[in-house]
Amino acid sequence: RLKIDRFLVDQGGVITLASGIVRVDTQGALSRGLSVRSPYALVAVRGTGFIAGAEPGRGFSVLVDRGRVDVSAGGSRVSLRAGEGTTIAARGGRPSAPVAWSPERADRFRARVR
Repeated sequence: RLKIDRFLVDQGGVITLASGIVRVDTQGALSRGLSVRSPYALVAVRGTGFIAGAEPGRGFSVLVDRGRVDVSAGGSRVSLRAGEGTTIAARGGRPSAPVAWSPERADRFRARVR
């Protein structure tokens, strides 16, 4: 379930991911940025491409395909670059340290939103 809280074209806004998985590709800079809220984390976006959502057997995961993303949860924040991901094992938990995902794991995660 995805809810658009507020959004202006070329400027950005806030969306809420209540459940499932979402792929975001801004194709350029948004003057006000984009925030994706979920029960697990807040993902702050600036001109990037990433996937966020439930990853079976792991929790809530974020994988960056292009650009940079900040993920805040459980009173902690991590910054991710292209090819890196993080996982929050449970609601209220902290994001794991950024790590380069294996091609196999990244492909499985991407395939969930194709």
